[in-house]
Amino acid sequence: MRTLIITIPCLLLLSCHAFVDISDSIDDPAPRCGDNIIQSEEECDGTDLGGAACADEGMVGQIWCDDNCLLDYSQCHVETFCGDGAVNGTESCDGTDLLDADCESEGFLGGTIACDELCELDTSGCQVSESCGNDLREFGEECDGSDMGPDSCETLGYNGGTLVCSSTCQYDTSPCEATGTCGDGTVNAPWEDCDGTEMGGSDCSTAGYQADPATCNTACRVNPAGCLTPWSVVSTSNLHSCAILGDGTLWCWGDGNNGKLGNGGTGDRHLPEQVELDNNWLDVATGGQHTCAVRTNGTLWCWGSNQQAQLGTGDIGNMERRPVQIGTETWWSRVSAGAQYSCALTTLGTLYCWGENSLGQCGTAVSSLVPVQVGIDTDWVEVSCGDLHTIALKDDGTLHSWGSPDNGVLGRTGDNYVPGQVGSDTDWAMGAAGELQSCGVRFSGALYCWGVNMYGEVGTGELMSYSVPVQVGTETDWYFVRCGDTHTCGIKNSGALYCWGDNSSGQLGLGTLTSANTPQQVTALPLVSMVDGDSLNTCAVTADGSLYCWGDNSQGQLGQDNTWDSSVPLRTNY
Repeated sequence: MRTLIITIPCLLLLSCHAFVDISDSIDDPAPRCGDNIIQSEEECDGTDLGGAACADEGMVGQIWCDDNCLLDYSQCHVETFCGDGAVNGTESCDGTDLLDADCESEGFLGGTIACDELCELDTSGCQVSESCGNDLREFGEECDGSDMGPDSCETLGYNGGTLVCSSTCQYDTSPCEATGTCGDGTVNAPWEDCDGTEMGGSDCSTAGYQADPATCNTACRVNPAGCLTPWSVVSTSNLHSCAILGDGTLWCWGDGNNGKLGNGGTGDRHLPEQVELDNNWLDVATGGQHTCAVRTNGTLWCWGSNQQAQLGTGDIGNMERRPVQIGTETWWSRVSAGAQYSCALTTLGTLYCWGENSLGQCGTAVSSLVPVQVGIDTDWVEVSCGDLHTIALKDDGTLHSWGSPDNGVLGRTGDNYVPGQVGSDTDWAMGAAGELQSCGVRFSGALYCWGVNMYGEVGTGELMSYSVPVQVGTETDWYFVRCGDTHTCGIKNSGALYCWGDNSSGQLGLGTLTSANTPQQVTALPLVSMVDGDSLNTCAVTADGSLYCWGDNSQGQLGQDNTWDSSVPLRTNY
């Protein structure tokens, strides 16, 4: 190759030379196919297709460049799909295009062949036996008339429905298909609670557990493995709480002083800890420094401090760190615990109390180291121990009280050492005793309270104390009430919880520390089935069996694995 160099004058202020390199092609070889550059007459070259594609011809596929640098459209084809009415590729049929196939060509005796949604031949309408229709299932037949063989919709993997025999003696599963199959990702009620990741609104509560998120098992039912057993009973005292799960196990937590947690020690527990390993507990009551409980076999057990014989063991002063049986009777049904005394009901309707009786809180003339019957009546149905007084209900709807008469807490006058009727009404549905106040609900749903009203715990809207029952508001939809030391909580028929009175530790659950002299709804909680409160804390069981506690947590009595107070309900787990 020759190179010519031409010098050109520069018409600038300074003289210069510009060198231009001009290459000619005198000695260059001709362009060749395969150098990946489209030249001359080439349509393409190697991978350079010049932008050509099958789509240019209205087709799909891959275009190629051949050895002569010409475009190869042989791999382009018209797009086809199952359902376009034409048999293409691996399709056996498509719509009405059966490629001349019929039942006979497929080895059957006759009948009607069809094409399914996958473009495969559907031979379910073909006859496999000459005897089809004689109500006798024979070789080649899935069924025959009423003879359905061993299968059903369920054995074929469907949730339900009635399997039908077709005219060609084959199963007709269309009634089964309407019920769906477990694993199809769709919840088909009532056969399925859930399906795969689709829970259909189901959670642990729909399976009888606490309302936690749940998983679905292979049978399309809620998997209970991750669900928590619901709580059924809760009792809370000044510094400790106890509750019973639906499986009959008993758990306690909070202040462990005097062994009142029943775990063999005296240390605090900030989380619920099981008492013994038994699962036959029925009722539990927490007192000032002791605990009592009833088993399903009717036996009574107590533990903790016994400084005032509140355990009923027959002695005084001996602390019990684990549950000890009280007597040998098997007739106990309910139990309640006061500051330093206890009372319990029997299945015979009799009432017994024991422990401190300095102000007549046991309802007997003398103190006793063991349970002693209160009077001779056999119609007691409920008992509630306060700090120094007791409220009890008879099955005739009369309410009775005894113990300390201070500040009108008994709601009556007369001898305070024996039971005396509160007023003359016979329509009481329940009663409750606190430290210095009492409350009761009538069959009408009206709520009444009386006694000290220093913090508004009577709930009438002012701070005036009452020596007789006074109605709280005008509502008649109350069904449950419990008294703490200086606050009160009640539940309405709707399941809504209301609290009022002292709120210095957030025991009202309202999210503030402001006391209230009228009932205030605890809106942070779902529907509630029971509640209990004491000095500065409150616990409640919700309708789904979850347990919530709030207020003072100085000894871990809220069950949160810490000692931080809370003015809002906190869920307690185990």
